[in-house]
Amino acid sequence: MTRTGTGRGVVAVVCARMSSSRLPGKVLMPVLGRPALERLLERLACAVEVDTIVVATSDHSEDDAVADLARVLGHAVYRGSLDDVLGRVYGAAQSVGAQTVVEVTGDMVLLDPGVIDLGVVLLHQGGYEYVTNVAFDPASGATQRSYPMGVNAVVFSLETLRRCAEEADSRDCREHVSLYADLHTERFRRHFFAAPEALARPAWRFALDYPEDLIFINAVYEHLWPGDPAFAYREVLALLERRPELLAINDRCERGCGGVIHGRHPVGHCGMRQYSRFTGRYAAYSRCLPRGNTCCRLQGPPRVRAGRCMRSISGRQGRFRAFVEGCAPVLRYGGHAGGSATRHGEHRHTRFVPPRRCLRLS
Repeated sequence: MTRTGTGRGVVAVVCARMSSSRLPGKVLMPVLGRPALERLLERLACAVEVDTIVVATSDHSEDDAVADLARVLGHAVYRGSLDDVLGRVYGAAQSVGAQTVVEVTGDMVLLDPGVIDLGVVLLHQGGYEYVTNVAFDPASGATQRSYPMGVNAVVFSLETLRRCAEEADSRDCREHVSLYADLHTERFRRHFFAAPEALARPAWRFALDYPEDLIFINAVYEHLWPGDPAFAYREVLALLERRPELLAINDRCERGCGGVIHGRHPVGHCGMRQYSRFTGRYAAYSRCLPRGNTCCRLQGPPRVRAGRCMRSISGRQGRFRAFVEGCAPVLRYGGHAGGSATRHGEHRHTRFVPPRRCLRLS
């Protein structure tokens, strides 16, 4: 989608896929009745410095639904390698003639358009090649951030992204777009910007990686979206100061600071709360099983029965199976063209159905 931005070729590339290791299918899970990816794109479109938005997904058939949703919403789509995320982002930027590239990951449902705009302005005004508010420090092995995880702004010049794509050869650097530039700060003019002290919350997480995060994000949306669909990061902080109990929803998930995280979240006692405790509308519950296994089932009375996202995730502390019902948009299984998806171990053809009357939380 080409927008009325600055006209300087600023392109936001959104990396989205269905095969998340921690929460498969999360980009299509419902946030206030619409797919999480749609909510993300809705917020990203409020960034005035961004001229074009491209959704970069993989060329695997399971990501057909991601590409279809992006096209239905009027955005450009680029498809490339599943594992070579750096190459996919660079290819997406090239496909629309980008001069400046904003990297956005599919878990940033609570991104702040103003923070992204700030990153773009800093890159252009400061003459930098790479501007970020979250960076890996090779000296300490820690991740530097002052905003919560999920309120990221990572901005490159196209030339910088080209050099990274051509020179990076390790698996980690191909998977994490900015890692090569972080490891070679002597070769790039990098600028790290921090949040004002009053707004710094590096230990909080606003990203969508776990079922608890989905419930937390829905709680935030239910409180703020009806009043202002483009609510800012400051408004989320104000909400959490008024309702600090909301932070307990995902307080046991991996935190947003303290170093590079290896392994997976110990899901045995995952800190799930009754969402109905806060909203009275959407109930979520967990049942802790022996030896760190959790069966977590999200339920709700959807107006239209949606497809079931059923995956198993193997972790160091046991097996975690997430069943999510009421996901939107609907993935119908049947003899339709348009790719294949796995359900209960079987390969079926799928057809994307644009969301109409999806799960309502209000």
